[in-house]
Amino acid sequence: MGGRKRSRESSYDEVMKKIRKLEKKVKKKARLPSTSSSTDDDTPQNQMEPSEILGRPLKKTQGTLRATLRPTQRYLRDLLGGDPTPEKIFDENVHKDIAKIWSHILLNGLAKDVRMDLLKRYLPPENCTSMRAPKLNLEIKAALTEINSKKDAYSQSKQNQLGSCLAALGKALNIALASDTSQDLIKLLSDAGRLLCDYHHKESQSRRYAIINTLNQQTKDTIKNTKIDEFLFGTDLAEHIKSSKAITKSGMELRPPPPPPPPPTVGNRQRPKQNVISQPPAVRRGTLNARGAGRAAAAEPRANPAPRRPPTSATTRDQQQQHSSRTATRYQSNRRY
Repeated sequence: MGGRKRSRESSYDEVMKKIRKLEKKVKKKARLPSTSSSTDDDTPQNQMEPSEILGRPLKKTQGTLRATLRPTQRYLRDLLGGDPTPEKIFDENVHKDIAKIWSHILLNGLAKDVRMDLLKRYLPPENCTSMRAPKLNLEIKAALTEINSKKDAYSQSKQNQLGSCLAALGKALNIALASDTSQDLIKLLSDAGRLLCDYHHKESQSRRYAIINTLNQQTKDTIKNTKIDEFLFGTDLAEHIKSSKAITKSGMELRPPPPPPPPPTVGNRQRPKQNVISQPPAVRRGTLNARGAGRAAAAEPRANPAPRRPPTSATTRDQQQQHSSRTATRYQSNRRY
């Protein structure tokens, strides 16, 4: 790089020296009187052309000078860096009346009656029905909440207003193409229309993303790749959902059964299962208000019962009755305490 720079500077210095010599000789020749006997229209014979002095045409010398300067200027610009001036963010002014009206609408909006009148005046053309906002599929609308449904309806109304803008712009383009209008005007109208069409498409994408985030994962995977047409998720959305459900069902049938759960463990050892036989609870006898422990369940009848005692005499019977009465009296006294 250093040798190339020195060669450019040396060639530039040589050319400048030749130009200075040429200027000096031209000035000297202009000062000397003309000694020729020719007429005033004839040029002096001893006057030399600049091309003869340099040995080549002057135009080529100037072209060589420009060709020498341009690479040097580019090289210096690369060394200094790019232009730090910020990019231009505003363009030439519009008409003052247009600026006044549009500024008011941008800050305050249109009146409702004026907006409705403009929407009725500029309807989408018959051969470009995509200017209308795509409708929301009934299958998706049934799955949305009331708030999300109202949000989508508002976005749909904005898209319809954008379609009216495109319709008005299309009429202006028809007039420009039918008449002898400048190509610059046609290009400006066409650029404005393309930008509005792209914004219309972005609004449809925004509506789709807002709705998809409210659905379950299976439905998301089904509808995220659908195409926009008259409806937001395509006219064949019902078929996509049916086929997705059928595929999911077939996949569940083809899967192997899950393995059985492992047996419960106690510490590091597995505890074997034991067959536990459920037994009915013991029947508690006696009154609920009785004190003390409940009575035990009745014993099962013996297989070989003991023989009955022989009948006792009257004296023995009286003694037994007295003993039982004393026992009952003692039991009642204990209950009092």
